Amino acid sequence: MALRIRDPFEPSRQAIRGPLIARESIRPGFGLSLASVGYAAMASFIVLRLQADGDSHGAIAFTVFAATVVLTRLLAGDLPDRIGPLRCAAGAAAVESLGLALIALATNLPMAIVGSAAMGTAFSLLYPSLSLVVVNQVPEGRRGAALGTFTGFFDLGVGLGAPLAGIAATLGGYPAAFWLASACALGTLSVALALRRAGAAAPAVS
Repeated sequence: MALRIRDPFEPSRQAIRGPLIARESIRPGFGLSLASVGYAAMASFIVLRLQADGDSHGAIAFTVFAATVVLTRLLAGDLPDRIGPLRCAAGAAAVESLGLALIALATNLPMAIVGSAAMGTAFSLLYPSLSLVVVNQVPEGRRGAALGTFTGFFDLGVGLGAPLAGIAATLGGYPAAFWLASACALGTLSVALALRRAGAAAPAVS
């Protein structure tokens, strides 16, 4: 399929050299890493979280999470463009934190499903919101390097988030994994608010 897509790429006429790791991606990327702990907790522990309370239908909650991620991207993917990427990121981080807290507190499957839907909606919007911040901060000739750096933070968040959530679950039970992820999402909220105060979403001059 990729070979059938017409590539409109034209090499940048301005030779822009810089480090492979784009510094403009570090703060938005750190926010994404923190948010990705919630994804790691969902993928690793949502089924076990509910099984520990005697509910064998935890896979439904994860399915709701996954479906909500896809539907939100399809139906509201332009939200960062309409309201601003950092406003969208801040709101999404707050909703993610709330959704993860609901899962930690869940006493039944419906409560966990509501939390999973909130988590899916929020997480779906965080990547495009924060990546738009990155794109806006760098000139055209540096966007590939900047997005590469930014995406690496997602991998870092998932790679470290899963074992950290596992440690939390070992020490405090499965709800503790989601409390940890909820706290990390609040960290993403703090990053988004700090970037907004700094005016980081303003487009860069190429």
